[in-house]
Amino acid sequence: MPYPTIYFSPNATQHGAYRTLFMLPALGLTLSFAGPGQTAHAQQTVQQVEVKASAAARSGRDDTAAKVLIPHEEIVRYGDHQLLDVLRRQPGITIAEGKGKQPELRLRGLGNGYTQILVNGQEMPAGFQLDSIAPELVESIEIVRVAGADLTASSMAGSIHIKLRQKKATAESEWRASSSLQDGRLGSQFSVQSGGALASAPDWRYLLALQLDSSSVEQNQYSQQLVQNLTQNGNQAFWQNSTDSRLQLQQHNRRDSITLTPSLQWQPDQQRQWRWQLFLNYARPENTKQESEQAGTGMPLTSEFPLNHSIWAAHILTARQELQWEQRLNDSAKLSMQWGWNHFARDSRFRFWGRNPAAGLSEQRVVFADAKENSWRWAGKYLAPYSEQHVLSLGWDSSLAQREESRDEWDTPSLGQPQQSAHRYDASMRKLAGYIQDEWTLHAQLSAYLGLRWEQFAAHSEEAGQFDIRQQNAVWSPVLQTLWKADAQTQWRLAVNRTLKQPALAKLIPRRFRVDNNNNPFNPDQLGNPGLRPERAWGLDLGYERALGEESQISVSFYRKWVQDLMLEHLSLQQGIWESQTQNHGKAVIDGLELEGRFALKEFWENSPAIRLRSSLAYNWSHLSSIAGPDNRLPEQARLSARLGLDYTISPAWKMGVDAAYQSSERYRDTAGMLSLSGPRRHLDAYLSFSAQAHSQWRLSVNNLLQQDQRSADYFQLTERRWSEQTTQASSRQWRLSWEGKW
Repeated sequence: MPYPTIYFSPNATQHGAYRTLFMLPALGLTLSFAGPGQTAHAQQTVQQVEVKASAAARSGRDDTAAKVLIPHEEIVRYGDHQLLDVLRRQPGITIAEGKGKQPELRLRGLGNGYTQILVNGQEMPAGFQLDSIAPELVESIEIVRVAGADLTASSMAGSIHIKLRQKKATAESEWRASSSLQDGRLGSQFSVQSGGALASAPDWRYLLALQLDSSSVEQNQYSQQLVQNLTQNGNQAFWQNSTDSRLQLQQHNRRDSITLTPSLQWQPDQQRQWRWQLFLNYARPENTKQESEQAGTGMPLTSEFPLNHSIWAAHILTARQELQWEQRLNDSAKLSMQWGWNHFARDSRFRFWGRNPAAGLSEQRVVFADAKENSWRWAGKYLAPYSEQHVLSLGWDSSLAQREESRDEWDTPSLGQPQQSAHRYDASMRKLAGYIQDEWTLHAQLSAYLGLRWEQFAAHSEEAGQFDIRQQNAVWSPVLQTLWKADAQTQWRLAVNRTLKQPALAKLIPRRFRVDNNNNPFNPDQLGNPGLRPERAWGLDLGYERALGEESQISVSFYRKWVQDLMLEHLSLQQGIWESQTQNHGKAVIDGLELEGRFALKEFWENSPAIRLRSSLAYNWSHLSSIAGPDNRLPEQARLSARLGLDYTISPAWKMGVDAAYQSSERYRDTAGMLSLSGPRRHLDAYLSFSAQAHSQWRLSVNNLLQQDQRSADYFQLTERRWSEQTTQASSRQWRLSWEGKW
């Protein structure tokens, strides 16, 4: 195929600029092996390292299971109003964006079901968005690349565990007011938190948090679509343009929301504890789109409605309630239980107007789509250190989720008869799991974690008179993690585990999800597949960590995963309509190398300014057995990503920080005949804070300072016809000014 071999390749100057970004982790690795002949102060610092290093720098270092903990002070440092912007700056996490899709979190370059998002240990319902959680409401975030037996195995790339605040260390109340400016549109946010012990009952503690948010974002996207036919002229064959269209999309997204998160904790004595927490969010999003198509000179239009306009608006209510009980028993044993209830309700309205003045066609489409989901969860865990070397845990996890969806559609074309359709879907998912795990200290330098989890998934979906689908899968997931401490500063990790990726429930429903306009190989109708099986994988992780000081460390890790029953899209043309269906296709091998570092300059140079550096570098690749190469990789897998952050305490009153990220251009093919490409991405955030008083401070922050447009291209070819689409999505920087304080 005559596909270009290089797309959006940065020039030599850009390569040089980002070479500096990649060198910082390597510099830390060099320092970690520094011998006695290195700087005297560096030698002195290494000799003084103790196990009591700060939690921020060495969180989880002594745990057999590897994880990264982001505490509350780091979460709120840049003054973000969306949790997605906080996660974007964390090691190993990338964000997939573009083509009008919702941003998607990715661990190790993988999203789309490979990365699991948990809130207080629970999965959230379909349709839940992270922007409903304000950063101020989060106590900590854990990034777990190898899950233990006490977590579900549906985390092939890893888990991001978001823990909401349940109590305050002090009785002070906190508030924050902020305003933002993006693309000439203003946004605002206000939050307040208050907590402490009840005066009349000191064994009761409470936390009440309220957040109001209003945001507005403009998105502009430009595309060029080209269709060519193979033409024969004598003995020569050449590609001749059949259509050449340029499309412009303008989209305005607005969201208003209110969030309430009260919690109570009762601890009558040192042995018993009860916790209750409610998360309640009401949101009113609205998306408005306007799209226009212009054909090249002498070329026909490609879409049915070259001028179209649509509005989607919804009322969304998300509620989750959790009750925890913990009882300490004799011999340091502990029994805990959790009861949870989640509720999700979405009432949405969609209206589409399409016009084709040249053909005298017009159509109006109205869709009412409602969804309601309730889920219940009961989990428990018994922990018993039955010897000095062993801590045994037994547990169970059970849940039931029931979802109802309705869709009513009215199509009113200018020619022909009006059409009406109505669908009612019911779906449920039952999960039952049991596990056993043993944390085993072989000796002072070597510890191991052995776990075994059995998990069963039973899905059921039906539409009266149309389909009734039942699917059940069970998997045994063993996990082994070891930690070897070579000395006080150096340690090695090894892990082996089995994970899976469950298909989304919507993928199992045998119905067509029709696109509104411009059906083509890059914008096909979607078909469900009731026979879709989950992906299963074995994984191997190897890691090296070295402490360079109380706040400085370097780590290197390598992973490999062997995946079977890979889920890929199958594209086909049926009666002139392009349609795509997810099917199980062969196997895949996924590999990756990750390098991370944290450095406090004062631990290496005594007279240096109070600067802390953090850096990460990740390289991921994959190979699909069922797709011919080259570039037969998992879709949108982030191949190379790098990050460099700096926090500088100028004085007790002034602080600043900068965070720069880079993601390389990508080439991949996950469907026969299809090649997809994306350009490199560069992202820069910064903040400056000033504290005039002890209990208040001002913060000015800017996100996406470079405001680099995102570019992508897709190519698809049959024997005598080929399609291409090149897309540019504009981005914009966001300025934010906040005033926060305590009383």
